[in-house]
Order: sequence, then structure tokens, then C-alpha cells
Amino acid sequence: MCCARTASRAATASRSSCRRCRKSSSRTSRSTSFAAVALPTALLFGPDAIAYRLQNSGARAIITNAQGVAKLASIRAEVPDLKLVLNVDGVADGAEDFVAMVARASPVFTPEPTTPDDPAMMIYTSGTTGQPKGALHGHRVLPGHLPGVEMPHDFFPQPGDRFWTPADWAWAGGLLDALLPSLHHGVPVVARKLDKFDPEEAYTLMARHGVRNAFIRRLRCACCARRPVRAAGTTCACVPSARAASRSVRRPTSGAGWHSA
Repeated sequence: MCCARTASRAATASRSSCRRCRKSSSRTSRSTSFAAVALPTALLFGPDAIAYRLQNSGARAIITNAQGVAKLASIRAEVPDLKLVLNVDGVADGAEDFVAMVARASPVFTPEPTTPDDPAMMIYTSGTTGQPKGALHGHRVLPGHLPGVEMPHDFFPQPGDRFWTPADWAWAGGLLDALLPSLHHGVPVVARKLDKFDPEEAYTLMARHGVRNAFIRRLRCACCARRPVRAAGTTCACVPSARAASRSVRRPTSGAGWHSA
């Protein structure tokens, strides 16, 4: 699920100086030159979490699927700024067909001229200590993340690299440490919907598709969750450490790399 916003209520100072935000208010969703700030939103969010982010950001459009459309139906009255809903699964009540709209669009796309500080995306915090807060990132955010991906992956990209992450692309980790760096360098990304992380399924997926690069969060198994927190650097006896797990399936090819967060 991805929302498009013209300017965030949480970033009033940036709004007045952003050419893209000022121009986007006069453009239509069918324009071949679209200026908007992306707001990645997890499909696992419930209606309340979605409503809060849409209200707080002032999102004007959203691209989602049938599952997202169903959640929006219950909160549509709470998000008056939302003017356009595009559904990748086709036409639905209150939603237009995303695929059909793309098919009608011009094949020519003219990108907006931007500076490193012009807003590009807003990513919300987890809200652990209060309401989630929208962090507005400029276009410099991706170049700033690239070294943190390139170095752990043996000077990524290398010939034959292929990336996969079980992390949600709406999260900063999955987006800025896997998806966008791969697309920036022209590296294929394996996409797979997982309702929950399963180690055996993950190993099978990586072996089947020749995945050489992965961004995998450090996980705690059920037995670890019932135990006191151990000293830093120790691992649970019931599962291999992230480093050991990576060695067990890593292909002995130059350039293969793993990054555990």
C-alpha cells in the first residue's frame, strides 16, 4: 500500500519551500508528470493505524489492493483529504482500476527536476513511545543509505547479484536497505508474500531463485521470547545465528553478500 501526499501537516516548514509539493496540487492523477511525496504503508495495518497516517500526512491518493480497499471503506469519512483510491485488483466500490489507468497513460514520463533536499518520501515511526511520527526524507536519503548496503555485500552490486528480504517494503529497512538500493543498481529483487517468517520456506525460496543477497532482521524464536534477555553476542541453541545461517546457504561466488539487521 502506498499513499501519495502533496505536503505533510507534520512538515509545514518544508512544504513552503518544496517545488514538487506546490506543483503537485495542480496536477491530476492521470498526468504523465507526477509530483508527489510517497508514503509507504503496511498492508498489515488495521483501519485505525491507516486512518491516523492518512489524516496526519494529508494524503491525497492511495494505491492498494482489495484487502486495503475493504479497510478504507470503514474509515473513508475520517480521511476527507483522500481524493483518489487506485486498486491493483480492479474496480471496486470507491476505487478505480490501477492497471486500467496505467494502460491509458502516456508512455512518455517527464520526471520533475528536484534537489537533494526536496521531499521524496515520508516514513512513520513505530509509535513505541507515543503516536507514530512522520519522518520526511529528501531525495538524498537513498544515496545516504547506499554505502551501508554496498559495503556489507562485498561492493554491491556484483554480476549475478539477486536480492530478497522478508521485511515489509513499507518499513525503512526493507525499503532503503534492500528494495531501493537494488533498483538503483539494476539488481533483480525477488518478491514473495509471506504471512509470517518461516526459516524452511525462506531457505527454499533463496535456493530456488538463486538469491545471493538478503536483508533479514534479527529474529527471536518462541522459546527466546519466554527467556530473560541474554548478554549481547550470545545466540539461542534452538536456531542458528544469523551469521551461521547465512554461511549455510551462501553460494561460493564472488560478490555474494548478506546483511543482518
